[in-house]
Amino acid sequence: MSSTQAENTRALVVDATTGSITGSPIQAEIRRDYLGGACLATRLWLESSRLEVDPLSAANALVIAPGLLTGFPIAAANRTSLVAKSPLTGLLGESSAGGSFGPRMKALGVDALTIRGSFEEPSYIVIDGDEGSVKVEKAGALWGEDVFFSHQALKERHGEDMEAAIIGPAGENGVYFAAVAFCGRSPGTAGRTGMGAVMGSKNLKAVLVRGGKPPKPTDPEGLSRAMSESFAKTKERANERDKYGGGRGTFSREALGSLPVKNWREGTFPGLSKLAAGALPGQGVHYLAIGAFGPMCLVSDPRYITSANDMCLRLGLDAISAGSAVAFAMEAYERGIIDDEMAGRPLLWGDGEVTLFVLNEIANQQGLGSILSRGTRTAAKHLGPLAEEFAVHVKGLEVPMYDPRIYTSMAVAYATGNRGACHLDGMTYYIETGKYPKEMAGIEAGLEKLGSKGKAEIAVKMQNLTGALNALGLCKSVLDARVSPVEMARWIEYCLGIPYSHKDLLKAGERSFNLRRLCNVALGITRKDDRLPPRLLSHPRPSGGAAGSLPFLGEMLHEYYVLRGWDQEGLPTLNTLERLGLREYPEWLGVKTSVLTG
Repeated sequence: MSSTQAENTRALVVDATTGSITGSPIQAEIRRDYLGGACLATRLWLESSRLEVDPLSAANALVIAPGLLTGFPIAAANRTSLVAKSPLTGLLGESSAGGSFGPRMKALGVDALTIRGSFEEPSYIVIDGDEGSVKVEKAGALWGEDVFFSHQALKERHGEDMEAAIIGPAGENGVYFAAVAFCGRSPGTAGRTGMGAVMGSKNLKAVLVRGGKPPKPTDPEGLSRAMSESFAKTKERANERDKYGGGRGTFSREALGSLPVKNWREGTFPGLSKLAAGALPGQGVHYLAIGAFGPMCLVSDPRYITSANDMCLRLGLDAISAGSAVAFAMEAYERGIIDDEMAGRPLLWGDGEVTLFVLNEIANQQGLGSILSRGTRTAAKHLGPLAEEFAVHVKGLEVPMYDPRIYTSMAVAYATGNRGACHLDGMTYYIETGKYPKEMAGIEAGLEKLGSKGKAEIAVKMQNLTGALNALGLCKSVLDARVSPVEMARWIEYCLGIPYSHKDLLKAGERSFNLRRLCNVALGITRKDDRLPPRLLSHPRPSGGAAGSLPFLGEMLHEYYVLRGWDQEGLPTLNTLERLGLREYPEWLGVKTSVLTG
């Protein structure tokens, strides 16, 4: 790393309990091995917390870390990760999002921010590059306000030239799947695993960043050439997505058999025609929200889907988990597990008003919402064994809207995911649909539709690749553009002036995945937890493109563990940890080396 970059590489620590604010450089070897994003944040979290902490206690630190390349003049380099112990899963949680917040953090020379303890009263942190200061301000009446109102109020206080990470009422009220909104010129939402609830438990309404100067690449001409070559196709595809809006892809997923229908029970969605291409133009409604509040709940009126998405943004809720909770409640009502008195009103399939009612109940911890606010796993345990049959989650994290019964490599990717069922921690459907050439990911296996052969290799290598993307702060548009790991590694050299091979990059992704797995092993995760919910493992879709298909998870897991260098209980071996430079962690995390074989 060049001397200029090294001088600007620092980690801030704000102790909310004591009021102390400190900063220190990140060691060069830590930066090289852990890069940034979730991998670096995990390393820093382990320096501030212990795995056994209560997720909503002051002892659970929160680390915010942009990717290594976030903020450099790369179109896709805008992602930032948050890491803390998750209230939803009880595991080490992570969530990430794009937008302009992370680049502004990097413009301030901040590569990571750790918040320890909790404030006595609602507060927010201001990192001001123009003043060269880090301050804590009182949130006052902003506590209780929604994300949009809070962002506008903060702009009026601190000027237009600011970006902010903000929670809404859901985070303040401790909803286990509360999100953190990155507000500013280019908004994003870090929704998964409940990082908003962790902020709320710290009485932390927001983190503001303003001022500063973007990092300058060591070789600006080389980077400019690389950008011109890589992103022509991405711009064309982005324009196409903007033209047709979020509903367009719903049709292709329905044809494939990937669309989740009626809490994953059905194969086809009869209301699909009402969600015609262009029915949700310009609303910024992502496919994941369309799937969660549309076919999952049998709601076909675009107005309710748009309203539900807007409520999630304002209240600060993860749309995937929220939509799953609504569908779960509808099925529980249909089966008589929930009655009118408990629900507060009939929870009928296809009723768009129900989605809005339940979302409000969840965010405010009212009525049935107080049960659903802890996620479908906990809600099902509260409601009884029958409800656990249709709680669709992995390790407590609700399944995103990509069906592993059609993308069978996603079955093993979901099952082994470190934060639970995650479409970004692997993205194997990019290989199965041909959106990304398997050769670029180093995948040698042939593609077998609906089968299990070679799918473990796809999962392993795509988890390594997406781990590297996260560490660099790159969004999935680099895969849309078919950028190879060789090219990504060159970007590191163009930006930071250090040689980095594509093998180094993929190894960093592998290191990140294994470090987080080892943290979960210390929390008791083994093969017994690498499983799918009954509905996705034992109940085939009755109709549509994937009718009758089920993933052979046991067969894929066996191959997966071998490829990972884990034993057949799903534990990384000492040889694997040694190869990845993680040999110090078993003792650090309290994992007995005697249980980690050869």
